[in-house]
Amino acid sequence: MTLLWIALAGMTTLALIAPFDYEITIWLSHHKHSGFARIMGQSIFDGGSFGVGDIATCAFIGSAVVWFYLRYVKKFPRNSIARAYGIITLSSLVSGLLIVHGLKLLMGRPRPHAVLEGQAPFHAFFEPSSLERFWGSGSFPSGHAATMASLIVLIYIFPWTLAQRITFMVVIATLTVGMGMARCMSLDHWITDSVASFFLCWMAGHVVSAKTPAKKDQP
Repeated sequence: MTLLWIALAGMTTLALIAPFDYEITIWLSHHKHSGFARIMGQSIFDGGSFGVGDIATCAFIGSAVVWFYLRYVKKFPRNSIARAYGIITLSSLVSGLLIVHGLKLLMGRPRPHAVLEGQAPFHAFFEPSSLERFWGSGSFPSGHAATMASLIVLIYIFPWTLAQRITFMVVIATLTVGMGMARCMSLDHWITDSVASFFLCWMAGHVVSAKTPAKKDQP
């Protein structure tokens, strides 16, 4: 039931924002804060300087290394710590590779700068593009925002109280929206791209954690 509520919340939020998607994105680009857009959008993995998103990316890489060490070097497949790192790693892979790149290939949504330059017409987030040059590198959903949003899987791992989980979710949502705003300022994404990334990653984290059975701590 929780997954259904997450999906409904996402669809409702997108339905409310979608009619103003173009206007919000263009407004943000006209009120661009260069420093904010740069620090949020840049990445050492794109050949640039260290950016905010790299914090999450490095965390996921570190998680994968720790999981591999516990699972295949220390031989602790049933250890709860190994399971936790496994959930983080799998969730990031499902969110970043399967969902984000899968939808980019499927939707091929033209990016804002391409629309403003007259290379393509505006497409709503739910409208697949027939322009092959945008398939696989389209705007929807936002990979940068998904990197931040994927951290939401941590609410399913740590034994937090409800208040702590809500607080952490607000923090991640704020970082995701901030990343989305920065990407809109640089005309690389529409605002719905980032909002969708948040809810898609939330659903991915929920499913992965639910489908990974808990096991006793034993070497």
